[in-house]
Amino acid sequence: MEKAKIASITLENQKRLLSELPKLERYFRIVYQIALGATQRKTKYLMEFSKEEIYFHFTKHFPEFANRVPQYLIASFLGLTPEYVSEIRRRNRS
Repeated sequence: MEKAKIASITLENQKRLLSELPKLERYFRIVYQIALGATQRKTKYLMEFSKEEIYFHFTKHFPEFANRVPQYLIASFLGLTPEYVSEIRRRNRS
């Protein structure tokens, strides 16, 4: 999708790093909590919203991302087919 650099660390080194730097441990705990909340929110939307509502909610809350990423990837992320996303977009234009 976009160029990125990925860094990795062994579990042993991660444990040592977090024990030596408590502020870093707190930071990653908060990051994990936010990620868990986002996952739970996505699950809730998938269970409660119609497929069309899921798509519009996503594009309303993340418009810049939705414009940068190919439609088939958005469809996959939302559990929809690219054809259905095309249909939703076509109906919305009219």
